[in-house]
Amino acid sequence: MKAIPPTAFTNNYLPLFYFNVFFACVSFSIIMPSLAPYLERCGAGDPTFLAWVVCVYSLGEMVGSLMFGAMYNRAVVWDRVKGPRVVLCVVIFSGIVGSVLYLLGDILSMPNLVFWGRALQGLWTGGQQSVEQAYLAFAALPGERTELTSLLGTF
Repeated sequence: MKAIPPTAFTNNYLPLFYFNVFFACVSFSIIMPSLAPYLERCGAGDPTFLAWVVCVYSLGEMVGSLMFGAMYNRAVVWDRVKGPRVVLCVVIFSGIVGSVLYLLGDILSMPNLVFWGRALQGLWTGGQQSVEQAYLAFAALPGERTELTSLLGTF
């Protein structure tokens, strides 16, 4: 594979990155304290199930970062401009589907939907972190990388 020369980074993606990082933080920090009562309302008062729901989010982050990171690497080879956008849209879509499943778990009183929703939200969080960091490393000039990475990591 040929080395791609650095180009001037445009901040077109930064608002989308901030939006995505904000909701990833919400998905963890606001949901976590309310998860036990939410599962009880869905019909799963078992503490073991709560532990699995908490665990599956972290496992989803691990798998999502690897899976979407590999997808990003292939997408950049496919098309340097459209590739990252496609992967980021897939990542965001997985988070939306996970959130809908999380909501349906309460509406339908099906705690398993909460479990699978949290798994997809974990994939989303891990994927968005790896895709956004990889994009910054690819698109930003070497002098801008530290500043942009710290700005993205302030959440």
